[in-house]
Amino acid sequence: MRENAFQWDFTDLPTGRSGKRAGLTFTNGYSIYKGTKHPEEAVKLVKFLTSPWAARQMCIGILGLQPARRSLTDVWDKESMGARAGYDVAAFSRIMDYARLMPEFKDSQKIQEIFNPIWQQIWVTGEMGLEEGVNLIADRINEYYASL
Repeated sequence: MRENAFQWDFTDLPTGRSGKRAGLTFTNGYSIYKGTKHPEEAVKLVKFLTSPWAARQMCIGILGLQPARRSLTDVWDKESMGARAGYDVAAFSRIMDYARLMPEFKDSQKIQEIFNPIWQQIWVTGEMGLEEGVNLIADRINEYYASL
């Protein structure tokens, strides 16, 4: 960021024809292997990694991760490295009320080829209603898996 000769920033996503905003987001998560030899320690580790303290460190440190905890949104918006450098990282927080999770599937690349065009018609162009689009996505994904 510091090496660019041009000025840039983050901004809010534009509204669609309906006047609504939309965006995609993703999450990172932790899991514990069912066969772990140290289940109590594994649970303690996950509790630590998802604690407010650890989440704060991840959002204000070099990782700069947007926190999953709403209680830390203001910290990330104002104290993260990006915010301290003058960037409007809060644009990512403002979209969260409208954002939809990016789905993950087995054979995710193929499923995204099925999913994305229909999802665009639902949320971006408004060419298709939500119920119709979701049903079409489900039908096409089911057809794909049935063909395997």
